[in-house]
Amino acid sequence: VGNTGVNCIKSFPLNPNLFLLSFKNSAVGVCDIAAKTMKFMSSPGHSETIFDVVFHPDDPDLIATASYDGYVKLWRISTSESHREMFAGVDQLLYGLAFGPGATHICAASNSGVLFIWKTDTGEQVLRQSVHTGQAYRCKWNSRGRHSGTGEIATGGADGFACVTDAATGNLIRKIPHPGPVVGVEWHP
Repeated sequence: VGNTGVNCIKSFPLNPNLFLLSFKNSAVGVCDIAAKTMKFMSSPGHSETIFDVVFHPDDPDLIATASYDGYVKLWRISTSESHREMFAGVDQLLYGLAFGPGATHICAASNSGVLFIWKTDTGEQVLRQSVHTGQAYRCKWNSRGRHSGTGEIATGGADGFACVTDAATGNLIRKIPHPGPVVGVEWHP
């Protein structure tokens, strides 16, 4: 992987030998640990550091990245090309990323505490909702929420709260206080 430095590592749930890596030079790659090779390596595809990466839950050829440059990008491993780009806006640094149920939507959490949702097939932004005061670090989508098929999104922020947002309406359902910043979130299986 050279001397660029790894910023984020995620495992692939369907294949324990595959790991998704983001690099400080804004490139992304898939490493096959068993074969000791890089299965996929992009050229730098963002103008800034990639803070989060995720595998598509159903399509092993598709990955997503969220970056300091305000873009979420979908990548095809087979072509090493960016498949779709979604822009959060100027001064929106994206730290967290998660696919929704059926992967028809994707969400991202930003430095300004905003939660974004886009349609993955068109790139259309369908939600822009402020959920934290200050930075929102991570987001995780739960498909078993109040509305069948849309679910709820948990976010963690510098404000010391874990927030649960209704993905269909953008309404804040719950704010759970913590003694310090919440830098990660996860749903119970």
